[in-house]
Amino acid sequence: MFKSYFLLGLAVSLISSLGASIYMTKYYELISDFSSILPLWKIITCYFSLGLIVSGLCFLSTKLLPKFGGIIFNIVFVFASLCSILLPIMKEDFPESLEMTEFYPGFVIPLHFILPLFWLALSPIIKKNEI
Repeated sequence: MFKSYFLLGLAVSLISSLGASIYMTKYYELISDFSSILPLWKIITCYFSLGLIVSGLCFLSTKLLPKFGGIIFNIVFVFASLCSILLPIMKEDFPESLEMTEFYPGFVIPLHFILPLFWLALSPIIKKNEI
């Protein structure tokens, strides 16, 4: 049973990394290049780490609370994602050579929602396999 959660975590991480790389490439071309602050490899590493952590936590929540564990987990996951956008808003220590730092929060905030959106979109696959 954990195998399906693990594979879902890997799939979500892979799709999220692909989506983030497309978004970042276009943002760097059109608005501003923040690759010195946030390179693509950091985002991919973060997504794969979070994807595996999320899959493990979701598995545990559904094991401990079979009836409502998935719903509670998804609510907590969305709330944590919403709270995480405070980090880029409060960031103030940019390199002096970097231009257009006021666009940084607008660049990073969508990256905070890519993984949760794909998780919520693909998590019904697990429910379908458990029946």
